[in-house]
Amino acid sequence: MEAEVHFSFEKDSKGETFLLDPPSMRLQPKEKKKLSVWAYPTSAGLLGDSLVCWIKDNPEPVVFRLCCQGGHVKLRVSPQELHFNKLLLHRTDTQTLVLRNDSPLPMAWHLSGLDDLGDDFSASQGRGIVGPRTDFEVSDTENILGIVQAETIKVSVEVYDVNLSINMPEVSS
Repeated sequence: MEAEVHFSFEKDSKGETFLLDPPSMRLQPKEKKKLSVWAYPTSAGLLGDSLVCWIKDNPEPVVFRLCCQGGHVKLRVSPQELHFNKLLLHRTDTQTLVLRNDSPLPMAWHLSGLDDLGDDFSASQGRGIVGPRTDFEVSDTENILGIVQAETIKVSVEVYDVNLSINMPEVSS
């Protein structure tokens, strides 16, 4: 039989937390179609609702329970300043940044501004993912929200060169 199905949420009639597409569909016998459901929590904590599927000429709806966990994301970066002290020309030094993710969600990160530091600076990795509740060290998911946090890390170094001149006095015999 052909089936006409309409979808709605039991509580969230305005689509503030859960969204779906399409809101209705017509299915031919043995046909399958995809229903996309998104969760967009706007507050921290466990949020739940029910997806109600109304099938034409069927008095009982089909109900699917939905829930999502909303959480705040903040990536801690330490140290806030990389100070390389005095460094002799043609020598290298390494500093380590630690990125700490205390949230239950993975976080994407990337370093910007490395080109402004010149060719003498490099990083082992310029972008990546920090898993939930983990640390990630940097030595010398669908991007829907864009950048949600920016941190400025001050980088300083004092470079010096040693020019050694040895004068040997002539000794007369």
